Amino acid sequence: MGTLTKYRLDNSDCEIFFETGTGTGASLQHALDAGNFDKLFSCEIDPNTYNKVDKIFSKFENVEILNKDSISSLKYLLPKIDSNIRVLFFLDAHFPGETEEEFNPNDRKSDLTSLPLKEEIKLIHQFRPKSNDVIIIDDLRIYEDGDYDNGNVPKGYANLKDNQRDLSFIEELFPDRIIRRFYDAEGFMIILPAENIFSLTRLSAVYRAKRSIKRNLKKFFS
Repeated sequence: MGTLTKYRLDNSDCEIFFETGTGTGASLQHALDAGNFDKLFSCEIDPNTYNKVDKIFSKFENVEILNKDSISSLKYLLPKIDSNIRVLFFLDAHFPGETEEEFNPNDRKSDLTSLPLKEEIKLIHQFRPKSNDVIIIDDLRIYEDGDYDNGNVPKGYANLKDNQRDLSFIEELFPDRIIRRFYDAEGFMIILPAENIFSLTRLSAVYRAKRSIKRNLKKFFS
């Protein structure tokens, strides 16, 4: 499971943050701290994980977390978002329960629940075919080998089948978009409209220091 916490999000030119797979809530908190999103959505299918993060974010009126799978959440929320509003999607819903101590990926079936990415992408394309959204796919190494900081997934990882490690459907659905790969950590793929220059830019030391001070102040006064 990856995170966006090392990268700038305030330069995405998007007004809504939509995450599939809340996990620990680190990326959601980072997006909230960025301050440029009017509304933030996330979904988490695992009930234990959901209960933990819901307690953390329930005090924020502009954050909504659904205890649903990503496919149901996208079907529910996408029709409610105006097509002229730009959305930053962070797709990280694979292998639910990954943040729980007892999680073992090799005990999981590589089915739609564990690997919903293809259906997620299809739904985004279906509901928002002409949008100027930014789509970030986490854990690229699940789907293809590359020079990742954390290495490729081991052979047979999570019972993955060879035909599941294929992202050709993205080029087929988005032939007019810019598609970039980043090999930091477990890897990211980014899908961009042609006029968007967003990239995964690492946070400056000044930004990280300000974020740390802000969070400490919140803890102190809470």
